[in-house]
Amino acid sequence: MGRLRRCRPYVAKRQAGFARSGVSRTGFPGRQRRRAVGILLTGMSADGPKGLLNMREAGTVTIAQDKRSSVVYGMLKVAVELGAAQHNAALAAVPRTVVQSLKQRDTKP
Repeated sequence: MGRLRRCRPYVAKRQAGFARSGVSRTGFPGRQRRRAVGILLTGMSADGPKGLLNMREAGTVTIAQDKRSSVVYGMLKVAVELGAAQHNAALAAVPRTVVQSLKQRDTKP
């Protein structure tokens, strides 16, 4: 993936690829889509929250780093305001949040 907006990989392009997929909005079929996780970490761009919202609307688990552990909270604040993040977690707690979220999902019908 090429350099866009001085970043590599450019998150909006990757998230848009999920949304354009003919399989589902996330680009994952069935059970794989249920196990996908969108994680947004510290930053200040506007593309991440929109992509995270698209992923949440498609049924994936979404997590944003919390304000306290973030260096820059701008992008994460927008994600929370949009309702894109199902969970907020300190950076060190993100892996545990991922595992717990997927386990909870596996127990639901």
